[in-house]
Amino acid sequence: MFRNIIWDYIGKFGNYLVIFLISIVLTRLLSPGEFGIMAMVVVVITVAGIFLDMGFNRAIIQQKEISTLQLSTIFYINLAASVILMLVCFFSAGPLAIFYKQPLIKPVFQVISLSFPLNSLDLIPTALIYKNLKLKANSIILLLSSSISGIIGIIMAYKGYGVWSLVMQSLLSSLIMLILDAWYIGWLPSRQFSFIAIKPLWHYGSRMFASGLLERIYTKLDSLIIGKLYSTATLGFYYRAQTVEGFVRTFSAGGILGTLFPFIAKHQDDRIYIKQIYQKYLHIISFVAVGLSALLFLTSRDVFIILFTNRWLYAADLFRLMILAGIVWPVSSLMVSIISGVGNSKNFLKLEVYKKIILLPVYIFGFFWGLNIFIISFVVASFICLFINMIFVNKEINFNPWEQSKTMLLYIAWGVAAAVASWGILYFLNFYSPVIRTIVYFGLFTSCYLGGSYLLKLQGLEIIDRIWLYFKKFKPTT
Repeated sequence: MFRNIIWDYIGKFGNYLVIFLISIVLTRLLSPGEFGIMAMVVVVITVAGIFLDMGFNRAIIQQKEISTLQLSTIFYINLAASVILMLVCFFSAGPLAIFYKQPLIKPVFQVISLSFPLNSLDLIPTALIYKNLKLKANSIILLLSSSISGIIGIIMAYKGYGVWSLVMQSLLSSLIMLILDAWYIGWLPSRQFSFIAIKPLWHYGSRMFASGLLERIYTKLDSLIIGKLYSTATLGFYYRAQTVEGFVRTFSAGGILGTLFPFIAKHQDDRIYIKQIYQKYLHIISFVAVGLSALLFLTSRDVFIILFTNRWLYAADLFRLMILAGIVWPVSSLMVSIISGVGNSKNFLKLEVYKKIILLPVYIFGFFWGLNIFIISFVVASFICLFINMIFVNKEINFNPWEQSKTMLLYIAWGVAAAVASWGILYFLNFYSPVIRTIVYFGLFTSCYLGGSYLLKLQGLEIIDRIWLYFKKFKPTT
């Protein structure tokens, strides 16, 4: 399992790193307003995109055996859904532009709606790659698609194509990934079709679809509201902060979580073993997420100045608040992987409904006092949702919520202590250069956090030893 985690981590982190580095160049070439327009379009595309999957992606991975008839039926259903979505989005582009009072949204939205058929055709190959744990190939495909599309996006931005460089980058990434996934997996649909054949998959997938739809709506609702209530530039700042926070999420736990779901699905009948896996990775993810979040909270303004220039400082302030939720998301996703991986889609849907009820007041009232209060309220609600996740995990693998909480609180307490100590030392040194401050903060915090974790014998530090031992095997002999 650990080998698969390493490869999935390399792929996801490498892919996001390439995208992130490319976005640095694009951020310097494009304005916050252009990012805001793209954010408005991406919000609608992302929410509508859940209708492509309809829960079948996870159902394919979770199901122990899958037939050609089932795969072909899912393929044709998703292809038909993608064409319908593309047409709906194409003809709704005009009203959307009127709603946001941004004429440029219409042509951008119409062109990017082509992503629906591309992503639909790639659904089966992607699911089969993960089901068969072919994560090394997946990593290479991700890196190639993001690199090629990103380079073309930069060239277009440099040539003055503005927001269209972002549109082309997105479409090319989907197209390249589709071609490479289909070539690697070598799967083609048969002429068979049967609704009855996919009934067992739909029983599981329908609840995953409903929970996924709720999740997509809630994760993009903030951008929808901001795009309407504030300027496109404000949404651009918010979108920029969100994308950086997404990089942190991927770095902290993306590879582990991507591999964990299919692994748990394969061992879903052995709850004792799953509990042991969960306990282990709860330590690892908490260790990484807390450490990375604390470090970026300290350095956020300097990092944004270095990467994106002073004009993006407002995004840095938003990011500093968002990163507090960065502690919660990886651990929460680990818990969700456990619940969905064991096949209890009914409990999974119920969990998602409970969490959305808690988050609803944040979206209704949070924006009345500005973006900062909204983000703070969201962070508080996220911690409440995290505890609800713990309760549902306990139902599946009999792991007391208080014991889960103690594991997390241990890392949070030490992360805060290391951050305060680092800030206190640097406060008296008065470095004025953002680069020097960032380097010193990194050195101070890393020394405090890793050194203290070693002295306290925190189990999460095990990840460093495991990675070292894994790569040491490939050291050439003399």
